[in-house]
Amino acid sequence: MNNQISRIEPASVIQSKRVDKAQLRRVCHEFESIFIQAVMKAMRKTIPQTTFFGKQWGKEIFESLFDAEICKMVSQKGGLGLGKILYEQMIQKLENQNTYFSKGL
Repeated sequence: MNNQISRIEPASVIQSKRVDKAQLRRVCHEFESIFIQAVMKAMRKTIPQTTFFGKQWGKEIFESLFDAEICKMVSQKGGLGLGKILYEQMIQKLENQNTYFSKGL
């Protein structure tokens, strides 16, 4: 999967008065994925660490990458609904500002 996060410049979007709904939806879901990942990271910190199996090289890196992929999949499948709510709120706010939408979805 692509680890690069889409970049959308809010100031340029508002100035140009054009919004790509597909890009806005994708960014909202990426935000949800990042949020879920932060929650999972906080949850992992609550698990007591053991040295029963000795030092496990790369365990933290593996868990971080694994969590990132799980969070992306959860977000794409609907996740917590945060991405959808954020998208709807932003669309409503932009419609109230009489913004032109470049692609209707």
